[in-house]
Amino acid sequence: MADGRNLVGVDIGASSIKVVHVREARKRLTVIRYGIAPLPPQTIVDGHIMNRAAVIDAVGAIWAQQKIPTRDVAIGVYGQSVIVRKITVPMMTTAELAEQITWEAEQHIPFDIKVMNIDYEVLRRRPEAGQMDLLLVAAKKDEINDFASVVREARIKPQVVDINAFCVQNAFEFVHGLPDDQTIALLNVGAAVSSLNIVSRGVSAFTREVTNAGNTVTEEIQRQMGVPFEQAEQMKIAASQGAPVPPQVHQIISTACDALAGEIQRSLDFYLATSGEAEIQRVYVCGGSAYLAPLVSAIEKRARVPVMVLDPLANLAVDNRTVNEADLRSRAAQLSVAVGLALRTDRERRDVDMRRVRVNLLAQRKETKGRASSEGSQAWLVAVGAAVLVEVLVLGAWHASMANDLKKMTNDNAGVQAQIDQIKKDTADHPKVKDRLAELKEREDAIAKLQAARTGPTSVLLELSHILTPGRGPTVDHDKLEQLKRDDPSVVPNPNWDPRRLWLLKYSEVDRNVKIEGLARDGEDIAEFMRRLGVSDFFYDVKPLPATETSDKDTKINLKQFAVSAKVRY
Repeated sequence: MADGRNLVGVDIGASSIKVVHVREARKRLTVIRYGIAPLPPQTIVDGHIMNRAAVIDAVGAIWAQQKIPTRDVAIGVYGQSVIVRKITVPMMTTAELAEQITWEAEQHIPFDIKVMNIDYEVLRRRPEAGQMDLLLVAAKKDEINDFASVVREARIKPQVVDINAFCVQNAFEFVHGLPDDQTIALLNVGAAVSSLNIVSRGVSAFTREVTNAGNTVTEEIQRQMGVPFEQAEQMKIAASQGAPVPPQVHQIISTACDALAGEIQRSLDFYLATSGEAEIQRVYVCGGSAYLAPLVSAIEKRARVPVMVLDPLANLAVDNRTVNEADLRSRAAQLSVAVGLALRTDRERRDVDMRRVRVNLLAQRKETKGRASSEGSQAWLVAVGAAVLVEVLVLGAWHASMANDLKKMTNDNAGVQAQIDQIKKDTADHPKVKDRLAELKEREDAIAKLQAARTGPTSVLLELSHILTPGRGPTVDHDKLEQLKRDDPSVVPNPNWDPRRLWLLKYSEVDRNVKIEGLARDGEDIAEFMRRLGVSDFFYDVKPLPATETSDKDTKINLKQFAVSAKVRY
């Protein structure tokens, strides 16, 4: 079993707080406490806590009612402030990776790294290629601190801050394991957000959140039936449980679920197009909206693969002395994130090769080999000290040299200025100078007109050059970019991305429909290229086409051969 004591899993969702506490009993993990407390509307908006008092009261009520014996907890976060990237780095030791990870994060995170909490998990080591795959996660410090401070005010102690998508993955792994030869999709449909995590050959390969979720269905019932939100929510729940509701409610739910399934299908198609995978073998659905039968049917119909509701409690025993087992199991899918959090412990050996993702955004990672880390730090400090001393000596010599040069340049400038003054006097009224200036002005105007008239494929190719030039980027209106940052940061290009990780091989255009083909180091590089195309003033309707795996024959480095379609405006 796991090292250490299990933490209490606290899932702070948009509509309710779910709490699960498990403990090992007779060599089996057992649920010994669980509780759910509803939250008022708009308490959590886009993953941000808007009503702190409501969260504090709900958490306190669960602890009081369920008599939970410990206050050490793991909490989960989600929303637009959370960023997940799968990256590839050269093979290195644990200590080297700890020193290097901040620089690596700067290349992939589209925000100032100083305002982010980051962590990582080693997914796979590939010694034959000299590379290792990492799962890099980051979230804004303000958001992490906000969640942590709220639960502290409720007199409980956060030890771990996890990502909801990986909590579901850990809960799934505990029940089913992670198949080495299949690709599966884990879909958590909550009240405000639907979280998709695609796991390929045992490791997370793609994550995405969409804001079409359970509340969208409720709002559609509210709009078409002309009832308050709370009543529409009750109608939705009643319909999912087979209770009588007005006939049109079923049709409204079916239509809304089909729209949500369409959003999920587009994400699945994007993954298949950029990853080179042939198919996804199965989709598992969890969350409060997983019990909507029309949603499961719509996803199954669109994805053309089996869809199952995930039961995270399948391998857990239940202590019937403290838990109503029937009530608990009736809410199983709704508890997937809380169960995944409850599997975390207060002492985790992250150096052990396990299939479980164990990121913690609450604090900096502590190295397991303290002595080696300490020695490395001492060596680093000595090297820095020596470098600083050398720099001081060099700066002193440079300063003395520059002082002499400055004095000489001052004297030279005085002589040059005297010559300039004489030339101005000699040529002030010279007609040839005036004619020459007029000629140069005409040429400048002509060049400006040609520049303004430069359109068509030439301008598009120039834009592609800018997109793939380090330090440049797409042509985009500043106000539009700022609005995108507020509305959906996930579509904003990362200014620290290295365009040299992607090469274009072919560009073709017919009637302003273009196809761009190339090679990239991984799927994230393709996604970043598409983000840049998507915000550019020259491109729109950007779509991925199927990608394939390939490798460089000389270096043996794995690459993605990709294609993208788009439309251009000029």
